[in-house]
Amino acid sequence: MKRGQALFTQARRARAARAARAAPTLAVVGAAALLGGCASGAFDSDQPYQQIYVLAGTPERAPAGPILPVDVTVAMPEVRPGLDTERIATLYPDRRLDYFAASRWGGATDRMVQSVLVESLRNSGGLRSVQGDGAGFASEFVLHTEVTDFQAEYSGSSAMPEAHVKLVVTLGRFSDRLPIAAFVAQARAPADSNTLRSVVAAFERASQEAASEVVALTRAAIERAPPIGPSGAQNVDSPVSSISR
Repeated sequence: MKRGQALFTQARRARAARAARAAPTLAVVGAAALLGGCASGAFDSDQPYQQIYVLAGTPERAPAGPILPVDVTVAMPEVRPGLDTERIATLYPDRRLDYFAASRWGGATDRMVQSVLVESLRNSGGLRSVQGDGAGFASEFVLHTEVTDFQAEYSGSSAMPEAHVKLVVTLGRFSDRLPIAAFVAQARAPADSNTLRSVVAAFERASQEAASEVVALTRAAIERAPPIGPSGAQNVDSPVSSISR
């Protein structure tokens, strides 16, 4: 009986020793397989290479007057169908919408425009604070934007495309949800050549020009905004101002 138990114990120890010797080998094989899978996914991908572009807001400069003690939230813009994408859109004379290949914006059009407006208002609006609608801080004013044009346009008379940016803007107060100003800001900028790099540069010029209009008209509307009444509603003796340039 004791001899049988000893043999059983000896056999169990031998199996344990073989398993211990095999474990590192299995770990190395598993790691090699895992690394091989990662390398295959990274270097043998069927996805085409894409260049990613971003746009800057207007550069910093002195505001048109003293810092206004107000806070503004730039809501996420609404975007016309066909332009609500990360792809860089181009429009042809027959109203055919297409997109540049192997390239895209750093975000969808709504986020790109919101980023340009927030940066531009911060850099030159002369406002106490400017934030996107995801910040969560209380603001007195909200800027709503509809993007109706954000594409490079080819015309029949020129081989060079032209970046076209058009924003329909409404400024209102959070407290009573009433608009205090509505205006259109738009700009066109021709590309220097028929290359993607030149088209993106034209987009930035047009976006900054339109954003500069938004900054100037937003500040002017806030400066002449009617005061808030005792009930929290604004004292309005005239219709909402509408400005179009």
